[in-house]
Amino acid sequence: MYNIDTISIEEDKIQIKIFYEKLSIGSKTFELNFNENKKPTFVESGYEYSAIEFDSFIKNIESLTPDMFSFDDQDRFDGFMFIKSETKTNPDYYLVLKIAVELSNVSIYIRVDETSVKGITHDLRSFYNIINNTIESQLKYTETLENPDKIE
Repeated sequence: MYNIDTISIEEDKIQIKIFYEKLSIGSKTFELNFNENKKPTFVESGYEYSAIEFDSFIKNIESLTPDMFSFDDQDRFDGFMFIKSETKTNPDYYLVLKIAVELSNVSIYIRVDETSVKGITHDLRSFYNIINNTIESQLKYTETLENPDKIE
């Protein structure tokens, strides 16, 4: 069985680890930054993170609808794809974690079926919540630094 563990490793860094049974098969660290307009980003390109799009992506996995979600622009895809394989009479579904690190690209395929979809979406929902809590916390911290006279 696959699972995705998410932990905050610093105030502005989140790490996900992918496991098959107890074997770690991949990990990715996301470092939170903000663009000039205070929109959250997790990559050097400044591609804005959208909680609405990530939530929609998770809902599409729950309904077994192929979709994709990226933390980066399409030139350097860094994110998730939910794909459907049409090679058999019964289609297979895979959650693909695509990781771009400098010039390297890694893809981790996680088979998703009716029995595993709840666990996978639960893990992604935990990741989603940690991302949003981290963003909220760092926005408050930034606001405090920018306006020290407004500290409650």
